[in-house]
Amino acid sequence: MKTAIAWWLALLFMLFQWFQPMLTNIYVMKQSIAQNLVETAVNRALIDGYFTPSNLTWLVNTYSQVTGTLPSQVTIEATTTPQPRGDAITCTLKAPSGAFYLLALLGNPQPPIVANASATSEALS
Repeated sequence: MKTAIAWWLALLFMLFQWFQPMLTNIYVMKQSIAQNLVETAVNRALIDGYFTPSNLTWLVNTYSQVTGTLPSQVTIEATTTPQPRGDAITCTLKAPSGAFYLLALLGNPQPPIVANASATSEALS
């Protein structure tokens, strides 16, 4: 019986080790998607000089559809007041990773996905 329990525990550990690289790749891909979307959103907001509600809605909905995250789990901090030409426009997207992380069993949770981008405003006042 002890041998069977040890075998099952070893099997579970090996399965986690085999699938962890794939889960890490999923995490990296979601991070890349978030960074690309934030940079695109900043480029869309440059002309206006700030993030309009439609820009923010587009960012949340697109990220949610591509990664399967609920829109309520995505938080955005962005420049929502008009900035004169040459001032900074920033955007930060934060979302949970959504994948199981092996080290979470040891009390080390996987960090959330965070993407930042900034640029100077091109708005004509």
